[in-house]
Amino acid sequence: MGEVSQKLESSKSVFVGSVKEIQYLESSNVFGDQKIVVSFSIQNQWKGGKEESTLHTAYNAAGCYGYWFEKSKEYLIYAFEDDGRLNTMWCGGVVSKDESMESFKEEVITLNKLTD
Repeated sequence: MGEVSQKLESSKSVFVGSVKEIQYLESSNVFGDQKIVVSFSIQNQWKGGKEESTLHTAYNAAGCYGYWFEKSKEYLIYAFEDDGRLNTMWCGGVVSKDESMESFKEEVITLNKLTD
């Protein structure tokens, strides 16, 4: 998705949050990935409003939308608007604190500098 500045500019909402709840829906996207609704407890937000803490996305397996979110885990989210709801992409739209600690820290530092 590009540099942090590009991701910030092109996103509707950018935040760090811990997954509170994952709701698995009984439908799939065009790639066959199960649709999910993910609610976050937001720790820090650089763009968007606090009410924008829910993603309508997919449990990613084949497509580019969504991610394999886990409850209580912390993520940096770059969300875009899709049919009036927030969605994200695993390729650059989600940085997992557990899986990519160095990238997570670097992007948070960069976001702080860009928004000061």
